[in-house]
Amino acid sequence: MVDNPLFLSLESPPGPVGPWLHEAITRAHMLHQQMDAAQAVASASRTPELRGMNASGPDSPYMLKLAEFCAQEIALARLLDSADLLVRAEGPGVSGATPRLASFNWLCAMVERQIKNLAGSILPMLEADKKLAVRELDLRLCGMAPGSLYAGFSLEGLSLSAGEGLLSKEFDSELLAQIRRAIHCLPLVPQFVGTDGIDTAALAVAIPDPAMRDAAMVAALQLAPTGSRGIHTLEITAPKSSDESARRSQSLGQPQRLVLKQALRHGAVLNKPKTGQFAGTLRALDLDGRAVLSDVSSSMSALRCSVPSSIANASKAFLGEKVTVIGQYEEDRSGKPRLMRASQITLANGALI
Repeated sequence: MVDNPLFLSLESPPGPVGPWLHEAITRAHMLHQQMDAAQAVASASRTPELRGMNASGPDSPYMLKLAEFCAQEIALARLLDSADLLVRAEGPGVSGATPRLASFNWLCAMVERQIKNLAGSILPMLEADKKLAVRELDLRLCGMAPGSLYAGFSLEGLSLSAGEGLLSKEFDSELLAQIRRAIHCLPLVPQFVGTDGIDTAALAVAIPDPAMRDAAMVAALQLAPTGSRGIHTLEITAPKSSDESARRSQSLGQPQRLVLKQALRHGAVLNKPKTGQFAGTLRALDLDGRAVLSDVSSSMSALRCSVPSSIANASKAFLGEKVTVIGQYEEDRSGKPRLMRASQITLANGALI
């Protein structure tokens, strides 16, 4: 290539510009063209005031508009290109150019916790391995943008330390894909939360895996702000999801929180439930009353269970033990039980919780 300072080197390009950023840069280029055209008109004018105009000056309306565009639109475009989950927080704690640090810290900590809870709910591993993988989940804050407060979060990988390589590269890749699918389910939940309840049948169509649906509902409940941290609403979207519905921004606030809390008050929400019992090993019980029944059968390695508060404390004494769980359950599309609302737990030796 001719050595000319007007040309950029094409050697080792950093990679293609993302579609959202490409569109934003194209619009910024149009602003530049308008600014150049205005300057040309002003320079050719016979009016002294116009002839003295500097369209690229620091106080020029064109430059001010361009600065605002770069600060908001280009920053947001970068997030839309890179984020697995994009949240827009609104409220007094995040309004203006300088959000409260306490509000921002709450937002990041809550998103991280719920993404890790989602990951932990779907990992097809033994409990000890699952804890390690979730702890080493490489979750990144991929940027911020004004507009109340936009924050984007991306899943980069599993940063297992040397000597702790529990996952093969192939399994690691499939595991990350599963976690991303779970993250992309989050914006689907608020679409089916009405003023009087949840459209369970429609939500089941949108998220056909009962276990993933329950995990997403629990995460959505926890993400819905109460307003006490200076944030009263979260709008969430999954820009990189293959599902168009997940790419639409959805709101989580106090109304959605109350409906979700009421729906989940008695445990997992089931669509077309059946009654039955399953035997297996009772695994970790979290604060949301969710446990895993593992080693159920040769064709079903794990079953997600909701444990009612009336027997949750007693259930902790039998973690790691062989138990029989009785209650209602829901199957996935293949007919495999995936989610159970326990009503009774019995130890293998016959002891009753």
